[in-house]
Amino acid sequence: MPPRKRSKRRTNAKKTARALSRWRTAAILLALSFGALLYFFLSIPRPPNRKVLKPLLEASLFRAGLSRRYVTIAGDRAEIKLPRGVTQQRVLSEISTDLKTFYPEATLVRRGKRRVEIRKGGTLMYSLLFFHPPPPKRKPLCRVAIVVDDLGGDWGVAREVMGISPSLTLSILPYERYSWKVAEEAHRRGFEVLLHLPMEPKGYPLKDPGKGALFVSMDEGELRRRIEKALEALPHIRGVNNHMGSRFMEHERKVIVVMEELRNRGLFFLDSLTTPKSRGYVVAKKIGLKAAQRDVFLDNSQSEEEFKRQWTSFMKKAHRYGKAIAICHPYPSTLEGLRKAVGGLGKEVEIVPVSKVLD
Repeated sequence: MPPRKRSKRRTNAKKTARALSRWRTAAILLALSFGALLYFFLSIPRPPNRKVLKPLLEASLFRAGLSRRYVTIAGDRAEIKLPRGVTQQRVLSEISTDLKTFYPEATLVRRGKRRVEIRKGGTLMYSLLFFHPPPPKRKPLCRVAIVVDDLGGDWGVAREVMGISPSLTLSILPYERYSWKVAEEAHRRGFEVLLHLPMEPKGYPLKDPGKGALFVSMDEGELRRRIEKALEALPHIRGVNNHMGSRFMEHERKVIVVMEELRNRGLFFLDSLTTPKSRGYVVAKKIGLKAAQRDVFLDNSQSEEEFKRQWTSFMKKAHRYGKAIAICHPYPSTLEGLRKAVGGLGKEVEIVPVSKVLD
């Protein structure tokens, strides 16, 4: 019996069923793929949105008393300087109040004394770092030294000088009646003591430098003997400055002898600069001796007006260079002017012993 032929209708139905099955499978696979892809994208951590929170944080800080110069916000980090009068507690109180009102899903979490975090759930929104800015740099003090020369001949004058300021430097002639006593009392009160070493001036003998002076005509041996004797005439000497000496100080070979003797004894030299051609400071630096030179004579003439002019010049140099040295003498007008000037000094000027402003 011959085989029965399949009808076209049944064949087409099977083909259609198989095609629909393939489409359903493809649709299911596509749906699964899309779901997996969607899950993957949704599972990727998203950066927190700080656009709303940042202006709220800035407003809280401003109300706490912090202008923009005290706050730096970059990414999730906010550095907050606490100036004088603004406490960390005050700042956190303002931030907490605003978060509760406008951003209740965020909380404050303390992470130590200086660090506090703003978190939204498990997400860090901001890390707040608190610190106190360093105090403003204090304007450097001008350091000035004031040397009072020619002491030793009058005990009452010396005591008057010591009563003006404990920071003055006293320069004492070696062979006067009260020289030793003045040096002892000055040292006891904490003053720095200099030997006011007499030297040959121009115009000698009309100008007399006094007993034990150094002269250009002396040989090296005599000079060393006189220097040693003068140094032994006073106790507690820290350094030496020249009395007169406008001629002697211009002769470098003679000056070298003086500087070597001072260096050997661990003393310093203050050049009174009684001549613009003085070799004192140059020679001292050349042989390694600590030294300085005066900037101003406060009383070239004994008048109140001259003292005021020279004091103004003194202060200008002090402010310009940060330090200056003045020399004066125990004239009545000078001591009166010095008392007023020292009493009127502001905090930006400090009187120090000469040893504090050596080069």
